[in-house]
Amino acid sequence: MKPNMKRPPLKISELPVSNVQLREGERRSIVCPDCSEWHPLRRNMVWAHHLERTERRKNGRRCPGSARRVDIDVDLAEWSRKVAEVDATVTGRRSNRVNRKPRTTTPPPISRMGATPKPQAAAQDRHREALTEHRARCRACQRGDSCFAARALRDRYRPGEHTLISERVRAVQAVATHRVTCDVCRNGARCQVGRELELRELHTGATWTLTQEQQATREREQLRTERQESDARARFRAAQWRRVEPSVRRTDRLRHEQARTN
Repeated sequence: MKPNMKRPPLKISELPVSNVQLREGERRSIVCPDCSEWHPLRRNMVWAHHLERTERRKNGRRCPGSARRVDIDVDLAEWSRKVAEVDATVTGRRSNRVNRKPRTTTPPPISRMGATPKPQAAAQDRHREALTEHRARCRACQRGDSCFAARALRDRYRPGEHTLISERVRAVQAVATHRVTCDVCRNGARCQVGRELELRELHTGATWTLTQEQQATREREQLRTERQESDARARFRAAQWRRVEPSVRRTDRLRHEQARTN
């Protein structure tokens, strides 16, 4: 490759130190001023290169800085000293402070996530177990009716429903108290406050009724599911017995015959 004699040579003394690589033991290279890319420095000229690289043997237009002459007009020892000073300056600007990342907390193992239930959840579990045991013994609950004991167990561990009951009681008491103290409501008419209190009482009563109906529906569905599971288990046990019954009867007959012979 012939050097490009149409353009003046690049002088190392006029280029930034960071754009030239002349260290001993490393491949010499230089940043081409035309394309601002690093390219090998061979035979004191920028090695030929192209602006765009496509497929092999089908490169793009050749860079004008290819084969441009390079004049190494500096002492390599002096140049190395300048490079060392620049590196020391850059290193000195860097902070030696270590920013430590916050230590992440180790999550508990999966086997211990549900080991300590909350008090409310534990109370609900006890309520569910007691209600299940009652339904297993109570004939009325087995027929689908909800007896008084079942309703008492159902309402015992329900903080949400207790809150609703309290709201309903307070609404009824507020209406009764207002009718006693208000002259307009005492005479049979309704003032603005009385109407609002009555609307509140009706709203809490409707909410309570709806909650009871939804709970009764859920209980019927749960009881139906339990019955279906119980029937399925009974059918499965009966099928198992039908499969092994002939063998059991044959074994019993042989045992009796052997006992008589002995």
